[in-house]
Amino acid sequence: MLLLSLVWIIEIVNTTLSHRLNVYAIYPRDTASWLGVIYSPFLHCSYSHLLSNSAPFAVMSMLILRKGITEYFVVTFFIIVLSGIGVWLIGRPSFHVGLSGVIFGYFSFIVWGALVEKTMVSLVAASLVLFLYGGLLWGMIPQLGFISWESHLMGFIAGILVARYRKTKRR
Repeated sequence: MLLLSLVWIIEIVNTTLSHRLNVYAIYPRDTASWLGVIYSPFLHCSYSHLLSNSAPFAVMSMLILRKGITEYFVVTFFIIVLSGIGVWLIGRPSFHVGLSGVIFGYFSFIVWGALVEKTMVSLVAASLVLFLYGGLLWGMIPQLGFISWESHLMGFIAGILVARYRKTKRR
């Protein structure tokens, strides 16, 4: 939960700075915001925004951590990068921040990974994720203007790509 603690510390600092750090988020197709691909998951709009991301992030992190700390950081890194590039390419002209892209990536990584692995542990983990967070899937449909459905969709796609790649690599 070191990563989640880091995100909370960043939000505390960002709040004291009136969220001025959010200029380091992804702003699609703006070459000056390339670093936002990496920074955006660590930035949030408010405590309530971060709080709503914290539980699913923590639960799914624990499920991925069962494969080891190295696997967890590799999966997290590639989901952040792939989803961030996707948002940078297709996103609306707005700042995109938050862990939700990573959460959607974790979701699809766990579910897709279970379909590929077909082990009892992975199938139980996927069932748990589907039961607890299956409603997240609605978040990939454009809805409210301030919610980055693009991050959700790109995170979901990134999770599948990472699961497929990691499975191929393990063979």
